[in-house]
Amino acid sequence: MTIHLNAFPLQIPDKALSACFIPYEQKQLDTLRADHQATHVFRRQGDNILIFAHDGQYPVSGTVKSINLQDNIGIFCFLVKDGIKRHLLNINRRPLGFSPIELVSAKKEDDLLAKIIGDAYPFQIYVKYNIDTRIIRDKPCLVIDCSTRRTVSENCLYFLAKDFDLMGRNVVAQQDDGYLKLLGCVTKIEGETLSVVQPDGQIATIQGRGAYLQANRKNFDDYVLHTHGRGKDAIMEKIRVTISSFNGGANKKARIDTLKRYFQSKGIVLVDGTRVEIEEAENIQAICGQLDKPVFVFNDNGEADWAEKGFLQYGPYTKRTFDRNDPAICVICAQHDKGRVEQFVRKLLKGISGSKYFSNGLEGKFSLGTSRVEVFATGSDDIQSYKTAIETAIRKKADDGGRWDLALVQVRQSFKKLDVRDNPYYLGKNLFFLHQIPVQDFTIELLTQSDYSLGYSLNNMALACLTSDVNNGHQTFHAALCSA
Repeated sequence: MTIHLNAFPLQIPDKALSACFIPYEQKQLDTLRADHQATHVFRRQGDNILIFAHDGQYPVSGTVKSINLQDNIGIFCFLVKDGIKRHLLNINRRPLGFSPIELVSAKKEDDLLAKIIGDAYPFQIYVKYNIDTRIIRDKPCLVIDCSTRRTVSENCLYFLAKDFDLMGRNVVAQQDDGYLKLLGCVTKIEGETLSVVQPDGQIATIQGRGAYLQANRKNFDDYVLHTHGRGKDAIMEKIRVTISSFNGGANKKARIDTLKRYFQSKGIVLVDGTRVEIEEAENIQAICGQLDKPVFVFNDNGEADWAEKGFLQYGPYTKRTFDRNDPAICVICAQHDKGRVEQFVRKLLKGISGSKYFSNGLEGKFSLGTSRVEVFATGSDDIQSYKTAIETAIRKKADDGGRWDLALVQVRQSFKKLDVRDNPYYLGKNLFFLHQIPVQDFTIELLTQSDYSLGYSLNNMALACLTSDVNNGHQTFHAALCSA
């Protein structure tokens, strides 16, 4: 048996490279990279900028020093990644980033979605490679991984022509360097012109011809629903199976090895022309060990090495001693989403019929009895509306002489971009924790999942609800005991 990492040792040339040292200034570094990146490499190191040249000539004057690559592995790894990115650009590829370098396949056969829906679809799911360097057991290694990325090939005019509602959706613009710049969220549509709220809160007018839908999960799921209606769940299941198959070990290894062999055949060439060789991955089987599975103890001392099996067969460890059956739960959500949220909460508590892991819901799986739920709606998505709703919920229960056993707070993915002081997510955590109330947040985007996918999400959410830690007091709503 052999065990190999997706990390391939690099041979460090026994060579010194000259570098010009100048004092670090961010503005100057940006200018140098913009003007001379075709012929030079620039690296910030502490209070200095290091400049490497292909011919020993530098665009500015400074102190020239000799750097031995074998004694400076960090600089060597940096130059290796620069060599890889330079090579990809020279063959008209558009790598993104640097740590890691991301490379999305341009081959039609690497569009996984085309095999399910057809190659005329405006969305794609392409194969993506991540390339980086890492020092493993004192050796610099080239690390290659592969996964998938959703992309959009048609501009906003295409979606408008297909009668797909763009209101409230993020749109981006394609940059010359391949990056996608977020333009903002669409708030108004007039013909081919879109009004968007930019990340800084300003309103801008853009042309739909130069804007593209952001290839996020919500936009993708909604468009599949728009084009396939009731057939959406079947499509999403095919996508899930296809991606799962793609992520299988044998397939990923084959793709990683193919890219590794490509770089081995071409060699990695540093800025001064020095060639770096790539070795085969080391067999680490001799230093690997296998850990025994932990044993979980459940109700009536039933044991299982798989938590799901134990819960279904025995119930939670505290099933007979739990003192908070029929828990009181408050739900905080936006008024315009109240109906959808109530259906979602019902699925969380009662379960989803036919779900493999979540047919009994939180109540049945953890033997909680019947929950007493009350919904408190916010007038809008701003932080003051959330604060009012949360304080109303806390005050109402206090007036009744009790305390909520759990709070569920609906938020939005877009809240992640807000400052902490303006973010309802952090506000909810803070206010409920101050009153020693366990709180669990969920995004409104979660509700767009099919029941098949939602079952897995709710299963994880239920466990998070039952192990909510309050005020560092380790107040656990319900638990199973784990012993090794």
